[in-house]
Amino acid sequence: MSSTSQIDARVEELGKASRRAALLSLLGFLLVLVAIGYASFQLRELERQRAALEERQGQLRADIEKYRSELDGLHADLARARGALMSARAAINAFHAGRLQDAVALYDEALGSDPDNAYLQNLRAYALFRLGRVDAALAGQQKSLASDPNYAWGYFDLARFLCAASPPRIEEAKEAAKKSIELRPEMRTIMQGDGEFQRVCRRRVP
Repeated sequence: MSSTSQIDARVEELGKASRRAALLSLLGFLLVLVAIGYASFQLRELERQRAALEERQGQLRADIEKYRSELDGLHADLARARGALMSARAAINAFHAGRLQDAVALYDEALGSDPDNAYLQNLRAYALFRLGRVDAALAGQQKSLASDPNYAWGYFDLARFLCAASPPRIEEAKEAAKKSIELRPEMRTIMQGDGEFQRVCRRRVP
């Protein structure tokens, strides 16, 4: 083989090698691009997950604060209920001991913690009635029934107080007694057997 042919063959081999190297470089570059794209995708996904976790963490913090606030509120309600119960017990004891003024004051204390308690308002109104403060008893009984319009005993005592008003409000008392009996039919028998009620209403109610 002549030297020229050898040179041409060598050039051809170098060309092939060069093309292979270029192809490999291109493939390498493409692999790098693919790797960069995948890494970028993974990075974005991790960022999305991080943002979602931060959002969830924020929501959990808000929920914890909400539940803590609700728990504090429940503790406060429980403390008020305990205070109202203690005052109510003391008021009932004072009433039965004949200390009616003390009973009214203690019922006021109990209602300060539980103002919408129809039962306590009713007991306070009855203590006022026994003190001869009929107008105040009527006003208190109206509050009791506003707190619980379905309180049959409340209408029973309202009828009692209306009978004791000056002048007696018998027709209104009859309506109150009728409402009490509608709510609890056995109230008719209770009214008929209550000596104080019959005496105050002069046996005209129910």
